[in-house]
Amino acid sequence: MSDGSIVEAPQGVESAETPPVSNPWKEIYSPIAQGNIAQPEQKPLLVRMRERREAVTQAAFEVTLNKGRLASITVIEGRATNGSTDDEGQRAQLERCLERVRRLPEHLKFEPGITLIIGENGSGKSTLARALFMAMEYAAHVQDNGDPEAAHTLVFTKSGDPSATGLIPEIGKSITVDNLQNGLGLTSVNYYDAPALTGLHIDNVLEDPFFHDDHFRSHRQTVDFAFSQIREGKDRGEHPGVYIIDEPETGMSPRRHRGIAEELYGSTVDNSIIITPTNSVVLFESDLPRIDLDFPERGIHRPSEYPIDR
Repeated sequence: MSDGSIVEAPQGVESAETPPVSNPWKEIYSPIAQGNIAQPEQKPLLVRMRERREAVTQAAFEVTLNKGRLASITVIEGRATNGSTDDEGQRAQLERCLERVRRLPEHLKFEPGITLIIGENGSGKSTLARALFMAMEYAAHVQDNGDPEAAHTLVFTKSGDPSATGLIPEIGKSITVDNLQNGLGLTSVNYYDAPALTGLHIDNVLEDPFFHDDHFRSHRQTVDFAFSQIREGKDRGEHPGVYIIDEPETGMSPRRHRGIAEELYGSTVDNSIIITPTNSVVLFESDLPRIDLDFPERGIHRPSEYPIDR
């Protein structure tokens, strides 16, 4: 063991020089570094994204809920590091919503077809849906651009977006998309909000009651006009994706409402995932898979698995 002193070679004996350490990688990569071997040309990002999308034949993804982070979210009066509100009634509602989300299983697996999110008004159906969308947006940004820090800024701190404040982003940050299928990038994950479109229709008519285009449409026609882009994507031959369609029954006539599931399937690309927060009795009475926020610990399930509730 060395004591820190310098050891000299005995008189008459030459010190052995340490042979230089060879770097086998230098010989392998130096021609490329010197420009003697052409590096393969990388395809543009949009081309790579398109090729990944074209390879998708069936949408699929799973999520993991960070229970520890969910437990750390607090809703208090005034400003807070997490969700915040100044209204006592709203604070109690947010607390109830957060409590339901915390009771969800740690893992949720979404498969092609319709998955409902049901529960009482104010239970957090849209909050959970938007948080899932944010988590998928983040994963898609990272998949497409490879920059987690930039993705976090883009998704969770959107300027002027009400969903980027309060409880929604805090829950979104607590959701990890484990295996967003390669190819389900930003253009394949979409959120459609029928109630918000109806509210926009009312605002437009009130702002310009005689000349705005919305004056000549019903609430449902306004929703259908906006949702037509979903059908157009299917007609263009787009590949499977993830559609979050919030309360698609908004403004539907009773007769049309009875065929709402078939309409959702018919409007979206085959083998896509359709996540649907809803108050529809027709969808509720079906055996479609669902997250029931009155029984969140069941995770994604079918009513037929719990016949006692029927």
